[in-house]
Amino acid sequence: MTLLFPLKEIISRRSDASTAVCKDYSRAEDGQWYAIKGCNSGDGNLPYPFYVPHSEWFCQSLCECIGLACPPRRIIERQSKELVFGSRFEGGVDLSNTFGGVRLDWWHYVHNGKIPIDDFIYIFSKLYPFDLFVNNNDRHANNYLVRGQMDGVSFLVFDFSNSWMSNGFPPPSLPMASGSNTIRLKDQFKSCFRGFAVDVQIALDTITSLRQIPV
Repeated sequence: MTLLFPLKEIISRRSDASTAVCKDYSRAEDGQWYAIKGCNSGDGNLPYPFYVPHSEWFCQSLCECIGLACPPRRIIERQSKELVFGSRFEGGVDLSNTFGGVRLDWWHYVHNGKIPIDDFIYIFSKLYPFDLFVNNNDRHANNYLVRGQMDGVSFLVFDFSNSWMSNGFPPPSLPMASGSNTIRLKDQFKSCFRGFAVDVQIALDTITSLRQIPV
């Protein structure tokens, strides 16, 4: 239904995020801000930038099917009438409200034990094979959104601009290049977090779930 009824943009502003693809935010008629990506958002940075919004929508839809949480998404109709992908802006996350003390990036809370390593291994072990499947070669630590929830935290994942058809179709063959950000991030986590390793069973279950989705 969200594809049938795009939200109209009320105002927009330039993004202050250090990203090569998301350059604008839109405040839509529902009163929410969205990070937006259109068919020219990846110009100069991706092989097939036209497919950025398609890849974002497709990958986040697949995430929902296999139990990977993402920020809410909508199609946004800009004031220019262009239709773009919108991921609801969930910024301003401050885990010091949950754990006390000075504000730190989420991975520091994993490192110091405030966020249990097993909680992170669970989400990583689902997302890593998914990123390989959709050929997301640009996973960063900042592509995890970590928010306080109940007596702990919840993980959401976002940013699939460098995935799926944005890199050409069919996607490049595996294995993914060792120099890609996605592979490098896994190696960084291994060196940063004591006891970190991909849970093979969770990864295999993720692949099984993907195989069960009809074409």
